[in-house]
Order: sequence, then structure tokens, then C-alpha cells
Amino acid sequence: TMTFENDLTLTLSSTLVLEYAGSGAGEFDFLDVEGALTFAGNLQVNFLSGFDPSVGFLPDWFDATSFSGNFNSLTWTGLAEGKSLSFNSATGTLGVSAVPEPSTYVLLVLGGIAVFFIARRRKQNRVTAG
Repeated sequence: TMTFENDLTLTLSSTLVLEYAGSGAGEFDFLDVEGALTFAGNLQVNFLSGFDPSVGFLPDWFDATSFSGNFNSLTWTGLAEGKSLSFNSATGTLGVSAVPEPSTYVLLVLGGIAVFFIARRRKQNRVTAG
């Protein structure tokens, strides 16, 4: 835990590095800001010791009286393949999401094409029957 007794304003040239070795108390970096926290610059998140967070939100990484702004860039290391990280400036949360593999998109398109042809065939059968 790193404590700031006043406001903390990150600038465009700053880089904030957070490390996660787990989701339990003391296993990740935490900012305790006793004033306002303003986001800017770059956010670098490093996942350590094979920590592989599940899809969803990571534990809160800061506490402040208020927060605003947004990071210009978000980068990470150590996150398992097929997962992505995002930052929500409205809530100040870090989220882990699953990134679909290309084959997922292929199946989605093929399914859409199949539905189109089935619907077309049914429409043609109704026209010939009527």
C-alpha cells in the first residue's frame, strides 16, 4: 500500500505500474489517496507469479475521496493468452475479459449464413404452396 496524504495527479508523461500476484489482501499494489486522484499518462499492469485472474473485475486498486480523468494507454504483461484487460474511467475498475478466438467468429458467421438460407427456403416453400 502506498499512501498519499493529499491529492494525487498523474500527468500525461507519467507511468503508473501496478503488480498483481493474487487477489488477496497484500497480493497486489494499492493506492490510498486521502484526496482526489486524477488519472492520466500510462497504466502498466504486471501479473506476477503465474497469477491468472478470472474473467471479471480485479480487486479495487485504489481508494480516494474522488477520481477523474483517464489513462492514455493501458499495457500489461503476464496475462494468460485469450484474455484482455480494460480500464473503466467512470468506475475506476480494471476488468479482465475473454478474447474470442478467430474460430469463434467463423462459427458465428457460418451460423448466420445457415439461418439466412433456412429462412429463405421456408419463404420459397410458402410461396410455391400458396
